Amino acid sequence: MKKITKKGKAKLHLDGARSWNASLFLGIEMKEMVKDFDLISICLSKGMGCPIGSMVVGTEKDILAARNYRKMLGGAMRQTGVFAACGLVSLMDWQEKLTKDNLNAAWLAQELASIEGVLIEPELVETNILRFRFKPSVLKNTVGGYRGFVGRLKEEE
Repeated sequence: MKKITKKGKAKLHLDGARSWNASLFLGIEMKEMVKDFDLISICLSKGMGCPIGSMVVGTEKDILAARNYRKMLGGAMRQTGVFAACGLVSLMDWQEKLTKDNLNAAWLAQELASIEGVLIEPELVETNILRFRFKPSVLKNTVGGYRGFVGRLKEEE
């Protein structure tokens, strides 16, 4: 991929919202995992504990260009110091937080698999992302469809 972008004089960007989760799961250092990208956006709120915010990593020139595009497209905020402080705190123990985040998703997948009518393959859950479906017959036979099913789950807490 890097050869293609270099030949076409294009930049390679990674929306790395959950790249740290993947790095931990794969056992690969982030530096190694993202080495082919020119610019990386890393979210500090998805599992990191920061209320909002992302970091952009790249060369000074590429970051300046990204900042200019962001402003041209209306993506600016004022008085962000409080959020920057939250971002610094979220970086302090990121490995512990995201390891727990991945483990929580694996636990949730196992729990969902034990519910009749839920279709999920827990062994496919590798990071903090999981996908599941309901058997159509369960939703069809539940008063209120999926909302009724969710209501039943809440009752069983």
